Amino acid sequence: MVALGIPEGYAPDTQCITNGLAVFLQRHDSMLGSKSIERALTELGQKLWLQRKAEREIESDESDEFMLKSVAIPVCTPGSVCHLIESNVARGAHEICRARWLVLLSESSFGWQESSAKSKNKFLIVFERGQVLYSRQVNTEELPVPPGYRMTHEEKQRSFDLMTIDRMRVVTTEIRKMVSNDIWVRLRLSPNNVLDNNAIIRVLRRV
Repeated sequence: MVALGIPEGYAPDTQCITNGLAVFLQRHDSMLGSKSIERALTELGQKLWLQRKAEREIESDESDEFMLKSVAIPVCTPGSVCHLIESNVARGAHEICRARWLVLLSESSFGWQESSAKSKNKFLIVFERGQVLYSRQVNTEELPVPPGYRMTHEEKQRSFDLMTIDRMRVVTTEIRKMVSNDIWVRLRLSPNNVLDNNAIIRVLRRV
């Protein structure tokens, strides 16, 4: 019952689970049948996550603060089993998407403009292996290429620890606040991959 995310004592019987899985497969047949199962579930999960996030109009940086829409029918029905499967797929896809974002952010150059009545100064932070390589005030909107951009995704992952995760989560929270307040920001991930405010907003909807 771990897969459904409910205590074993409240679990539906085997036939109900089988029927619920059948409902899930039928409902999402167009997405599940054309790609590898890993990619299909990830894309389906992202779609479900965005749909339910839009329904609740929630903007949160913490995945555990986002509760998927509650089941309005008894748990022991094929429909509610399908809903539980959808919820777990959505949460799993969100965690994957979020982890990828944190890994990308750990090897990046981040620039922003201070927004106050007294100052419009621009600042830059360059991250390498999830740590601040250097930070400074700048007078240009051009960002340097991050030194770790050539690393493979697996190499970037190996440089992560709990402190790195927490650091990148804090940075994500600050970026989210800035774009929400229409502060100019820019993120450079590689020589040809530069994200402006609108692109960052689109990404943050998924993470």
